[in-house]
Amino acid sequence: MRRLVTISSVYANKRGKRRVKNPLLRTRLLFYRNTVKMEKSVFPCGNTGRKMKTTGKSGEKKAPVVVFEEQRKALLDMGGLEEKDCTVGMGKANLYGIITALPFTAAVILAYVFGGKGVFNIVSQSIDVIIFAAALIVSIPVHEGLHGLFWAISRGSFKGIRFGIVLRALTPYCACAYPCNRAQYFTGLIAPFVILTAGFAVAACLTGYWALAAAAAANALLAGGDLFIAFRLVFSKGKYFLDHPQRCGFIAFEKTKRRDDSAL
Repeated sequence: MRRLVTISSVYANKRGKRRVKNPLLRTRLLFYRNTVKMEKSVFPCGNTGRKMKTTGKSGEKKAPVVVFEEQRKALLDMGGLEEKDCTVGMGKANLYGIITALPFTAAVILAYVFGGKGVFNIVSQSIDVIIFAAALIVSIPVHEGLHGLFWAISRGSFKGIRFGIVLRALTPYCACAYPCNRAQYFTGLIAPFVILTAGFAVAACLTGYWALAAAAAANALLAGGDLFIAFRLVFSKGKYFLDHPQRCGFIAFEKTKRRDDSAL
């Protein structure tokens, strides 16, 4: 952009600062500088910009909704982007998640039945049930931790990764407070399903242990909401994706469609 500013289009003021005399070039330069400034505020880590503070003047952490609105406003202020709401309520998310997960759950069971070695109990049935229950309980925090870990790895920082529980639905969650591109968001979203479900399923087929197969099927159901959102992400248009703090899903930011002036 600097190459477009010729010597004849710039003059020096009293303080020695360069000013663009040509109105068209001045407008383009201001748009370029504002775009770079907004990108630095939107992307708090990695090679895309500086870190953004998530605390107020008093040092207290900002509420997730406040951070979400700040990030949303920063993206829209960049210009050239429009938003699309790709969220659903928690009740619908659980229903759609179960429907989405059913084929994967069936695939796990079929793989165990036809690929297992026929070992059903390692110790006794009662103890194996306890082992299955323990594996399932441990899987819940590990599931959310994998979300945060892979979002942090893909983005290059743990900044903005938060954990919590939706008390009304008794549902734990992990969310990313900062915008991601498609690959980054998809990586953190699908990681628990790939590692836990596939891991338990492979172990069940190799050992024939029914508790591992049951754990794989249960983790497939637990990842139903993630799978539902992942499918929406794959078929959604957008350059940036911002995780919603209160609903299940994301806000997609895609380039604004330009109107064809010649057709007017």
